[in-house]
Amino acid sequence: MPPLDSGSSLTFGTFDGVHLGHQLVIKRTVERGREEGLFSVVISFDPHPMKFIDPDKAPPVLTVTRKKLEAMEELGVDMVVLTKLEPPLSEMSAADFVREVLVGKLKVRRVVVGPDCSFGKGGVGNVGLLRSLGSTLGFQVEVVPKQKVEGIPISSTRIRKAVLEGDLELAEKMLGRRYSVMGRVIEGDKLGRRIGYPTANLDVGDQALPPKGVYVVLADAKGKRWGGLLNIGTRPTISGTERRVELHLLGFEGDLYGEEVEVEFMRRLRDEIRFRSLAELKAQIERDEKEAREILARLQRGGFYGNIVRELEAD
Repeated sequence: MPPLDSGSSLTFGTFDGVHLGHQLVIKRTVERGREEGLFSVVISFDPHPMKFIDPDKAPPVLTVTRKKLEAMEELGVDMVVLTKLEPPLSEMSAADFVREVLVGKLKVRRVVVGPDCSFGKGGVGNVGLLRSLGSTLGFQVEVVPKQKVEGIPISSTRIRKAVLEGDLELAEKMLGRRYSVMGRVIEGDKLGRRIGYPTANLDVGDQALPPKGVYVVLADAKGKRWGGLLNIGTRPTISGTERRVELHLLGFEGDLYGEEVEVEFMRRLRDEIRFRSLAELKAQIERDEKEAREILARLQRGGFYGNIVRELEAD
């Protein structure tokens, strides 16, 4: 790894989702750095800039910070700079951002961006200004073309829309992986335990979620990968009103309180339903579990995902 003093190959942005378009920009940043003996740097605005600009309009996030960093590490980046887009950074003009941050602090020699990049106060900086500044300040600018899936330009905004509308297939194609969320297990009312199907109540914060319903999922918990069922909804059978995200792991026995769990969406099973009794609810969950095991077994035989703990094949 070359030292930063040798200069940097750099890109910047929010990178929410680290989707296929982001991945190509970051890969190119790393490749150019290696070719030219430069330190590869990603500046990631985190949390989402709208959290500071207009919090009420801040979108749900696709990737929590930890997953974003893991994805960038896998792409071979030498250094990730996480920064909040708040004063004084948010008050910098586009030219000052380039002079003071990119050139002054990060010794930039090459900048790699997408065609719709923006920077500086009010987001007025663009590719044209970046190239103009590069010619006077001594760095090269490379623009990576916009990537498309099925003719649709890939963007974090488009992926959020797909997730929120339940189009997990399109989200997967644009992300280059199945959509997942991370959540910490918090105390619940133990209704699932009372009917023989204990669930983990997940706090997923401001992450984007698909519509209410029951989903077949894979979950990483306790150092293993489990098949499971995820319910997103208000639990109308008991007249609930607050949205809950509840995870049932197939074959798992134990306590998950306080654990952080990643849940990967595999298939939507059904809508959330109001049942006339808890007995009816339990009977439906039994059918859901049977169908989930069949779906996961088919996917495993087809080689669509890594090994799952043997509990999946129980019964």
